Amino acid sequence: MKKIILILLLIFNIIIFSEIVYVHDVSANIPQNLFEYTGNRSSMIYYLELFNDEKEKGYLITGWFFTPVKPIEKTTILIEYDNFKFEYNVDNKISKIYSDIPLHLIICPANSKIKIGSIYLPNDDSNKSNNATIENIPKIQEMGIYTFSIENGNILIKDYFFENEEIYVLINAGLRKTGGFSIEIKSYEIRGNEIVIDGEFLEPSKKDIVTQAFTFPSVQVKIGKLKTGNYVITANIKNLGNFTKTIEVK
Repeated sequence: MKKIILILLLIFNIIIFSEIVYVHDVSANIPQNLFEYTGNRSSMIYYLELFNDEKEKGYLITGWFFTPVKPIEKTTILIEYDNFKFEYNVDNKISKIYSDIPLHLIICPANSKIKIGSIYLPNDDSNKSNNATIENIPKIQEMGIYTFSIENGNILIKDYFFENEEIYVLINAGLRKTGGFSIEIKSYEIRGNEIVIDGEFLEPSKKDIVTQAFTFPSVQVKIGKLKTGNYVITANIKNLGNFTKTIEVK
């Protein structure tokens, strides 16, 4: 909590006293479920929009590259606006088959395009990541996979859908006695009639300050519209388990 407050104070000072573009590494334990994400099986960028006052905007960003053969030692952050380009090179943290991008704070003009490696951050609601968090998810005590659609603002959990419906997958970790738990999605892929999701279940450390109340950690993945047929969803979540579910699209 203290680190988050320090980040907010830093942002306040930057907005008042700094230049237009600011990029800097930060050290803080931010819950993974606060971030949106965009990418693919080989790279993923996580981003948390802190503010956007239509003049300037601020993000916290992090991410990873899947590099089983050769690590990627540096990631370029490119910020473009008007006729100006700003580049900042980040030293990645190399760990076995991943090259991780450390947490960074970015503040820039609101009309800027932000590119992390080869991936642009979404700039408006119409381009938000397919995996943006859906609010008002029902609290489910049993861990596993659930599928749902949204109709008139209501979440409908079900196993059958129509071709014109947007399909969402909910991966639930069940009931936990405290806060601080989260599920991080590494990748997902649609292979014919099989949907494969890979991720990891994260637990709070003993040093973390967490909510002393029951929580239901979960994460959602927007699959989108599917053609008629039966689909098998497989979720391989490290530290939690492997889950399967079959749905029908009419």
